[in-house]
Amino acid sequence: MKYAYYPGCSLETSAKEYDLSIREVFKKLGIELVELEDWSCCGSTPGHMTSELLSASLSLRNSQLAAGMGLELVVPCVACLARIRYATETMRREPEFAKKVMKVLNVTNMKEVNTRHPLEIFLNEYGLEKIEPMVERKLNGLKVAPYYGCLLVRPPEVMKFDDPENPTSLDDLCRIVGAVPIEWQSKMECCGAILALSSPDIQIDFSLSILEKAKIAGADIIVLACPLCHSNLETTEVTKKVNMPVLYYSQLLGIGLGISAKSLGLERNLISPFEVLSDYLRKEEVIE
Repeated sequence: MKYAYYPGCSLETSAKEYDLSIREVFKKLGIELVELEDWSCCGSTPGHMTSELLSASLSLRNSQLAAGMGLELVVPCVACLARIRYATETMRREPEFAKKVMKVLNVTNMKEVNTRHPLEIFLNEYGLEKIEPMVERKLNGLKVAPYYGCLLVRPPEVMKFDDPENPTSLDDLCRIVGAVPIEWQSKMECCGAILALSSPDIQIDFSLSILEKAKIAGADIIVLACPLCHSNLETTEVTKKVNMPVLYYSQLLGIGLGISAKSLGLERNLISPFEVLSDYLRKEEVIE
């Protein structure tokens, strides 16, 4: 299996541990990732708030790089993935808009590229039933709050992955490494998103509610898939001290697959997960 890989801006900077763990897990599974050459920002929220044409052109420029490689595109950041899929859907529905995008990109035709979130690959293409026998370290007894947030599975007509009302993909991934996904009421609540820049007090209220509800529900740790959610929850934890570490699903899976804590970037997490994970890591991996 071989895919083009678009890390996006967050995975190159504030979410570097997500990038490290994704690359390590794919390598362990024998799946080749080929990073796009000269990829660009998807535009994120400022892009589509400024201009849908700008946002679509930025996003589809990256998918066309994958088209030139003849590969499907893996996009770990749910915001980047959403922007590419929105743009692709709009191009399909609106021929005149498609012409404008092609003019911006200075091309006469564009190929539609299949985009994949890593979770889709693990569940639907590689298969959890193939991953489970590869698990070297069972995280038995670790209580995990799977947090889906706003974008991973919604809107369903764009994301086309999992149940938009009651998703289970993160839960299923937790189970194959022996962890216990808890039932809790905030798994799809918003973390405050970009309000962290414009109205940080409101964002902190959103994120604090999620952290506290995970704690009340008995979770040892939160597992998620979104760099912005990760940043908001961790920075809120720093000031409010709920004592709730936050991991990317790829870090959790990587631990189960026997990949070292250093290779998974665990020391980069703002809230140290080592105390919670000490029973499952090798002694030399734990950073006090």
